[in-house]
Amino acid sequence: CYIKDLQKMEGAMYPDSPLMDVRVRKALQKAINLDEVNKSFFGGKGEVMHQPHLHPSRPGWKDQWTKDFADEYGYNPEAARKLLADAGYGPGKPLQTNLHLINLPQFPGTTDLVEAVGQYWRAIGVDVKLVEMDGAERVRLNRELKFSNDIQVSGTSSVEFIGHQAYFTSVAP
Repeated sequence: CYIKDLQKMEGAMYPDSPLMDVRVRKALQKAINLDEVNKSFFGGKGEVMHQPHLHPSRPGWKDQWTKDFADEYGYNPEAARKLLADAGYGPGKPLQTNLHLINLPQFPGTTDLVEAVGQYWRAIGVDVKLVEMDGAERVRLNRELKFSNDIQVSGTSSVEFIGHQAYFTSVAP
């Protein structure tokens, strides 16, 4: 199930979370230089996912996602800053969020990658707090829906780094 506009979702547990704003999520995505991440962490062998959790070789793929990706979600720090400004964040009121340092077993460099993402976000004016905690504690708090403004990387056995989560649910920007 994909929720297109989280802000309009009735009964949202944390309606005031900045992550409920699509402009914020899009800004965070546009702040990350995926080509640089690919070269630095994956030796250029990675592939940018134009749709979280769905590869072009899989049923249901739409070519339009690839056509739209660069404009909608591609690396553009200036556009990211503008999106944050449009959402009400800037130098006088920076976006604050928590980014979890997680070690994914299939990619030993996960924490380095997470820290790099944090640096990309800081470069556009985001106040990023890196969160380190026991994995069992994180799972417990996720299950209890205790995180209101937290971002966590995730992975599967089929790919190394697939996206981020808010409220223990993978979300598209």
